[in-house]
Amino acid sequence: MHYKSIEIKMASDELERLLKLDEANKSFSRVEYAILYESSIKELLFYVCSDCAHCLDFVRYINIFEEFVSKINSDGLDFDKLRKSLYEWDKIKLYDCAIDNIENFSNKNRGLLNKFEVFKNDENKRMMYIDMNILIYILDGKLGVDRLNEYMLTSSPSILNEILLHNKDQNRCNKLVNLLKRLTNSIMVYSIDNKLEFVRKDFEYLSIDKDGILSACNISEQNRLLNSKKRDLYFSKYNDKSHTKSINDKGLSGIELDDLQEILIVCSSGYTYDELKEINIYDLTHDELNHIVYTLYEVLDVIGFNKEKNEKTIRSSAHDIEHIKYASKCDVFLSADKKLCKKALEIYKFLGIKTEVKWLNEL
Repeated sequence: MHYKSIEIKMASDELERLLKLDEANKSFSRVEYAILYESSIKELLFYVCSDCAHCLDFVRYINIFEEFVSKINSDGLDFDKLRKSLYEWDKIKLYDCAIDNIENFSNKNRGLLNKFEVFKNDENKRMMYIDMNILIYILDGKLGVDRLNEYMLTSSPSILNEILLHNKDQNRCNKLVNLLKRLTNSIMVYSIDNKLEFVRKDFEYLSIDKDGILSACNISEQNRLLNSKKRDLYFSKYNDKSHTKSINDKGLSGIELDDLQEILIVCSSGYTYDELKEINIYDLTHDELNHIVYTLYEVLDVIGFNKEKNEKTIRSSAHDIEHIKYASKCDVFLSADKKLCKKALEIYKFLGIKTEVKWLNEL
């Protein structure tokens, strides 16, 4: 960090604020920009470096601003392009935060993350994956465990993250963790050597690096909020009410192939439609499966399939994607969230995953 870093960050934050204000109001803050430029930017441009995150933000916002205002005397202000430029830079910033968080968390918890025992199901019971709402239903007495006796229950690290994230009551948090241990006998789906496996896992890391877990969850939820803007930015035609009703009935099969190819490109898919249909899903590494499930969930989001309607449910859907991915290792996926069940079914059907999806009300 150089000695002008704080001033550069302040100027960058102010530029970001003004640009996003323009984007939201579709009006140009001419006077405020003039004041900011005169007081800060001209001088600070001489001190920017190529390594500091604040400097990179600063230069990028200046470029966005100059490209934006260059249209004043020609074709008029392009607010749609401004929105897309800000969106793409927010994605890059969030990606950098995610990389830093992964590195810090892995370095701090390397020993604990490797504490596991590979589990082999000798009882020949069907493996049932349960998510957070099922765990809460059992704790609150809304679902009797005896209804699940024919299955061997399991879950994933995602449910542990949700427990920490959404339960500020430490006593309730402890009850949920202890209940999960008892129900699953500490068996969870986990990535070992880049493949999903059943393991008996130590939950100790929860108490040691709570801040790291909460930071990772927050980044993931912010990413979902950003991705939820993609339909409005690039595919506003899917906001039509008649389309919404039709797509909820038809799913991915209701989208023309050319349109689906275009959506896959915008969603940064590493696979074409044909490649996805030819994949043997059970040969994939965890990283490959992770990319594909996230991509298809984003595609469903873009086309408005059983879309989330408020910030809380959009943020929560970050964990839904993880549940869909991990549950693909199991025989059955049980949830009380009907929209989650429909999205899981759509993704599993598209990929040829044999996991049976059960909505609690139909159990």
